[in-house]
Amino acid sequence: MVTMRLLLTTLCLLLLNACVVVPPQVHSIIVNDRVVTEPGANVQLLRGGATIPLAPGTPLEPGDEIVTGPDTQAVLMLENGRVEVTIFENSEVLYSSLFLKLGEVYVRVKSKVEGWFVDADYIEAMPEDTGYIVGVGSNGEYICQVLEGQVRIRSKTAAWRPVTINARQQITATGRSTPNQTPLDRRQYNKLVDRINKIERLYRPAAELIAPDLVGLTEAEAQRELRARGFSPATIVGIVTGKARIGTVVSQSPSAGTHIRPRSALRLNVEVKPTPVPNVVGSTLQVAEDRLASAQLELGSVRDQLEVGVESGIVRSQSVPPTKQVAPGTRIDLVVSEKGARVPSLRGLTVRRAMTILSNADLKLGDQTKRASTETVNTIIDQDPRPNDIVRANSEVNVVLAMQEVRYCTVPSVAGLTPAQAANRLQSAGFSNIRYSGQGGYLWGERPTDPSAGSRVPCNSTVTINTVIG
Repeated sequence: MVTMRLLLTTLCLLLLNACVVVPPQVHSIIVNDRVVTEPGANVQLLRGGATIPLAPGTPLEPGDEIVTGPDTQAVLMLENGRVEVTIFENSEVLYSSLFLKLGEVYVRVKSKVEGWFVDADYIEAMPEDTGYIVGVGSNGEYICQVLEGQVRIRSKTAAWRPVTINARQQITATGRSTPNQTPLDRRQYNKLVDRINKIERLYRPAAELIAPDLVGLTEAEAQRELRARGFSPATIVGIVTGKARIGTVVSQSPSAGTHIRPRSALRLNVEVKPTPVPNVVGSTLQVAEDRLASAQLELGSVRDQLEVGVESGIVRSQSVPPTKQVAPGTRIDLVVSEKGARVPSLRGLTVRRAMTILSNADLKLGDQTKRASTETVNTIIDQDPRPNDIVRANSEVNVVLAMQEVRYCTVPSVAGLTPAQAANRLQSAGFSNIRYSGQGGYLWGERPTDPSAGSRVPCNSTVTINTVIG
C-alpha cells in the first residue's frame, strides 16, 4: 500500500504538475499600461445574460463572453496552465475552447493540447507548441500571424483544404475565400514581438521575452533597437560570408523568436571587411606573431612539434591557409618546432659509456637504479625513455643497472658425520665457502654447523663446521 502511494505521488510530480489542477481563469487585467486588481468597466464578463465584475482570479465557465474596451488587455490561463491567451483591446471572445467574435488574441500553447483550438465564424486554428496572433475584423476579415512553431487552420465548411502556417508567416481570408499566405517581413515580425513583450513586461516583469529579429540591420541599428526594447547590448562577432553588406548583422544567437531573459545579451554576427591570412610557415614564432598582428589577426594556440635536427621556434604549419580571407581578429593556431633528440639504445653499456653517448645525442643521464640480473654487473639492462623515442633535447634518460643475482641455499643436517663427510654434504647443497672451528676430529653434537641446519641463507655465505676433541 505504501509502495503504491509513493508511486502515485512520483507520477504526479513527473506529469508536468498534472495532479495540480489550474482551473480556467482570468490571470491578469491591464488597463492603460497598468496591471489592475479591482473590477472595472474596461473589461466585462457576460454570463447567462448577466454582467459579472471581472478581476484577476475570476474562474471561467463554458459560454462566458469576455469583452475588452480601449487600452485594455486581459490574460487568460486555460487548459491547466498549458495555454495562455492574451485578449487585446476592443475584442470579444467566447470561452469554450476559444471563439473569437471580434478583435485580436495572442495564443501561446506551451505544450500540445488534444482537441483544443481557436475558431471564428468560418475558420478554426489548431496549434502545437506555438505562439500566434488571430484577428477578426468588423468586415469579417480573418488573419493569423505565427511567431513561433506552426498552426494548422481549416475551413469549417470544407470550402478549401487545410493550410499549415509556419513561423514568420501569416494568412488572411475573407468570407469563404481560400486564405492568402505571405511571409512576415522583419518590420511586421518585430512589431508583433514588441506588442507581446510589452504586455509580458507589465503583468510578469521577470518573464522571458521574445527575441526580436535583427538580421539585416547595421550593427549600430541593432544595438539601438536592443536598447529601445530593454535588452542588454549585444556581443559583436565579426564574420566573413561574402553574402552581406559590410557592417550588417548576418545572424544572431539566440535566434529571433527564442524566449530569453529580459536582460540577456544576444550575440550578433556582423559582416566585416576581410583580411588575407599571411604565410608564416618557416618563420620564427616572434616573426609570425608580428606578421599576424600587422594583418589584424591574433595568435591563437601554439603547439610544439618535436623534430630531430632542427632548431626550436620555427613555424611548421598554420590553422588557416595563406591568402584565405578572414575577419579581423581571427585567431590563427600554429604548430612550432621544438628541438628534439632520438634516444639511443644504452643496453649493455657502462654508466660512463652511456653518459658519452647521451651527450653526443643532446641528452643527459637521469636516475640510476639497480635490479638483480644474470647480466654483467653494473651494465645497463633497461632505460626510460625507450630507444628511438623522440624527446626534447637535454631531456634525461633514466637507466637500470644490473646487480649480482642472489641465490639462496638451505643448510643441510650433518649430525653424526665426520668433518670430511659434513663438508661433502654442504658442497652438494650449494655451499662452497666452508671453514672449521676447534681441533677435534668429531662434530660438536648440539650445533655441528653455523648457521644451523635448516637455515636458508645466500649460497655464497660461509658455513662453519664445529668440531671437538674426542
